Amino acid sequence: ERFPRAGQGNEVVCPPSTTTYEMRVQMRDGSLQFRQVTINVNSAPPPPANPLSGTRWDVINYNNGRQAVVSLIGGTSINMNFGADGQVTGNSGCNSYFAFYQVNGSNITVGQPGSTSLFCAEPEGVMDQEAGFLAALQSANTFTINGNSLEMRTADGSIAIIASRAP
Repeated sequence: ERFPRAGQGNEVVCPPSTTTYEMRVQMRDGSLQFRQVTINVNSAPPPPANPLSGTRWDVINYNNGRQAVVSLIGGTSINMNFGADGQVTGNSGCNSYFAFYQVNGSNITVGQPGSTSLFCAEPEGVMDQEAGFLAALQSANTFTINGNSLEMRTADGSIAIIASRAP
């Protein structure tokens, strides 16, 4: 399409897919030489998928920050909704919470959670449970999904949260 080109030099090309260019060179003696040059274009691999995106989990156990993995207080529930927008939201037992999260392979970083500011007197200990869960969520460093189970661990390998996939 761009023939003839006269003279010497370089040309930068950025084809969107693998392309073969044919060069016809007319020598000073009038003869023609043909050469083909193929530029291989390899698509960049897609970024790794975020397996948490669009999932909802019911918390079963969490690390209470006192070297213990505990179950939830009877009559309470805690959930985690991981959005495609990089936000995890849910109910932490009394209040609604939200935090930004980022996944890189099996690593996760959760930002400082924010929440509504209700006070729940019943059941006893629910506010401590909520604080413990939010701290455990922020301490998560890695995660593993095994079927309908989610296990989140801290940087030192301790359990942070164990959850099951919500219906």
